[in-house]
Amino acid sequence: MEVPTPPAFDLRTLPGRTRVRLTGSDCAKFLHNFCTADVKKLTPGQTVEAFVTNVKARALFHIWITCDDDALLVETWPGQAEPLVAHLDRYLITEDVEIIDETEDVPEDPSTEATRIAAGLPRCGVDFGEGNLAPEIGRPDAISYTKGCYLGQEPIARLDALGHVNKEVVAVEIDADVPPPRETELTADGKTAGKLTSSAAVGGRVYGIATVRAKFLTPETSLTAAGAAVTVRRG
Repeated sequence: MEVPTPPAFDLRTLPGRTRVRLTGSDCAKFLHNFCTADVKKLTPGQTVEAFVTNVKARALFHIWITCDDDALLVETWPGQAEPLVAHLDRYLITEDVEIIDETEDVPEDPSTEATRIAAGLPRCGVDFGEGNLAPEIGRPDAISYTKGCYLGQEPIARLDALGHVNKEVVAVEIDADVPPPRETELTADGKTAGKLTSSAAVGGRVYGIATVRAKFLTPETSLTAAGAAVTVRRG
């Protein structure tokens, strides 16, 4: 029997998403210093995923940066324009940078939430937040380990040298007819292994996002949620 492919999800097509444009001759250098992506390497038309972190490498925002000829477009989840602009603006001193909120006041389609869960994309403020170190969020392409200094770089470099994190945000599939509720505990051999942070039924299958302690993320470990088998989805 052919296993259905989970749907794709692109935040940059989400109605009501936060859109913030940075212009000015210093915009690339400025944003490079406050996120995990190598912004200075971007060329017009390229898009890169990143985290905006604080000095302790905690994830404040999960963003997608698109390079235009003379500007950078930053997109993220709905409702984050005001705090994102305020965070960036506090670091502006003499740089030639203008921060423009281009977010449209469009309501988010509730049905897209199930699609993003099935696609395995964690949502900032739901599946992770300031309590998470950026490398814990399971988005390796969103972090450059070679770009040099930026706010939060030192803790991330130490984690890279250590070789692992203590917990990770992962996409899962649950062998259940009905999605277990958010905050459902994940267990392994009777021990607490993590918790479910999102779940949805799509195409006759139940998908979720969960935070799991690293020692339980091994092929031989059997995870369950409310008695249902849980499979970690990789790739």
